[in-house]
Amino acid sequence: MKTLFFPCTLDGLPRHTGSRMIRCEWVAKNWEGAEVFDGTQRLIDFQSFVFQKAYIGGESRRLVQQLAEQRDAGKNVILAFDLCDPDFLDGEHRTRLLDVLPLFDFATAPTLPLVGWLEQWLPAYHVPDGIDLAEVTEYRGFVDNDSPSLVWMGYQGNVGAVTEIAETMAALGLTGDIVSMTFPVSFDKFVEQLVGYDILLNPRPDRAPYMYKSDNKTLVAWAAGVAVARDGAELERLIDPTERSLQIEAGRAYVEGAGNIQSTVEKWVEIATLWGNFT
Repeated sequence: MKTLFFPCTLDGLPRHTGSRMIRCEWVAKNWEGAEVFDGTQRLIDFQSFVFQKAYIGGESRRLVQQLAEQRDAGKNVILAFDLCDPDFLDGEHRTRLLDVLPLFDFATAPTLPLVGWLEQWLPAYHVPDGIDLAEVTEYRGFVDNDSPSLVWMGYQGNVGAVTEIAETMAALGLTGDIVSMTFPVSFDKFVEQLVGYDILLNPRPDRAPYMYKSDNKTLVAWAAGVAVARDGAELERLIDPTERSLQIEAGRAYVEGAGNIQSTVEKWVEIATLWGNFT
């Protein structure tokens, strides 16, 4: 079964959008028989189709509708929707999303809370993000110092995630940098900035929208040899050089195994096989 991915950039989102790279380009690159739509492929050469952000613009919606009509007419077509972000928290996006979801056979998402939301409407599966280590070309590794440099990196609208961990920083007398972005930067540029620090602050508050978001920044940091503090207690522990060294070593081992893009591809193959058997 050949699979064609329609990226979230199809309707004009920035080319460097992380979900396109991690959940589309890297998957297709490492999955034999999968491709990313570039406008040249013949749809009849594929049996399964994966759409990101299919509710944003007209081109994606037109293609989904076309393929759904072919499926309903008896052709061997399987439609999957990959939800990367909790866009349903916005009223307008939620309306568009609920309008298009009935056209799909099943959905996938990188986090269990997103899967739980999707399961209200159609079958949904957890497909965690994975790291293509060939794409991470810089590595910091452990630096033995008692005053590690700290940074939070992300979209400007998500900076509220640091509220609780900032309280720990203040209590410990620590300072750090905030690298906020209003638009996506290239992955190489992101990693280049990241490896200038010892610890990435990547807190995961148990509230919307943060509870829905993927931990892919943590995986990227571990692939690049940077420690990650996900809450105040972890930050306090990682100030100790020994603890930081151990996490960097364990994190790299994780992205070489369960957190690798190959694990993501294996999950996609499992799901594709399941739905292939239904046709």
